[in-house]
Amino acid sequence: MNIKLVTFDLDDTLWDNLPIIVEAEADMVNWLQERVSTFRENYNRSGRRLRSEILQQRPQIRYDLNKVRFAVLEKVLSECQVSATVAYELSRSALGIFHGLRNKFRLIDHAEEVLDILSKRYMLASVTNGTADVGKSPLGQFFEISISAAHVLASKPNPSMFLVVLSQAGALPHEAVHVGDHPVDDVECANSIGMNTIQFHTEDRGRKREVSDKATGVVNDLRDIPTLLEKIAET
Repeated sequence: MNIKLVTFDLDDTLWDNLPIIVEAEADMVNWLQERVSTFRENYNRSGRRLRSEILQQRPQIRYDLNKVRFAVLEKVLSECQVSATVAYELSRSALGIFHGLRNKFRLIDHAEEVLDILSKRYMLASVTNGTADVGKSPLGQFFEISISAAHVLASKPNPSMFLVVLSQAGALPHEAVHVGDHPVDDVECANSIGMNTIQFHTEDRGRKREVSDKATGVVNDLRDIPTLLEKIAET
């Protein structure tokens, strides 16, 4: 089998995601609290409810988490009796605060080393449901294609991102392998269109994911991926 393309999930596959999100959210809330004294109380009380209402009213933004977050901030600030103009400006600045930390990546061990090796053998692409900008990470240099849910208005396990990547790469499903941590969003989704899959099992790092029996292979160390790709190519 000739492998042309290797696609990668980003969050919890190439970098630790949850600690970054928690810190970025805290920084954003603290920044707004300094400017609007009732923000934290209203955000903690109403944030989830407002998010649900926004998604019902504006389903077209469901796949763009930046737009969702921005809309929630505006609504909360409105409940804090902030004018629409000020709420807009504060929300825009707060989103910048969020992404200032969101894009300070905590790479998984050996991620840069492994991608450097793979990029010399295969075309690499990233496919993510998240909002992190891989181009701002040390890994951006290795990817020829980067697709997010916001780009295609669909998130995994919808296979749209994979179909777009295959089209852009000029590869057939059996010529591509996807690497990701999630048994459904990554493994089953890519499998559904005929791609081989490698699950990066992350339980040792505290993220509890089931190991999928549908994965072509499973690794606990990113350094095992090049050898596994060679084995897949031989089948």
